Amino acid sequence: MKFGQQVKQKPMNLKRREEEEKAYLLQIANRDRERLPNFIKLVDYVMIETLVSISHNSMEILLE
Repeated sequence: MKFGQQVKQKPMNLKRREEEEKAYLLQIANRDRERLPNFIKLVDYVMIETLVSISHNSMEILLE
């Protein structure tokens, strides 16, 4: 920065809005992080159900 050059600051309402938005996004991220284990379990259940269904269908075809 050159001597005598002014430093522009953000208006207070803009700073406050940015802080509120940051807090809101952090709240959403924390909520999503808490839900992640349940989502992983759901995906696991769907995958296992699909594997069982495929195995069952294969066995039925082989037994015909």
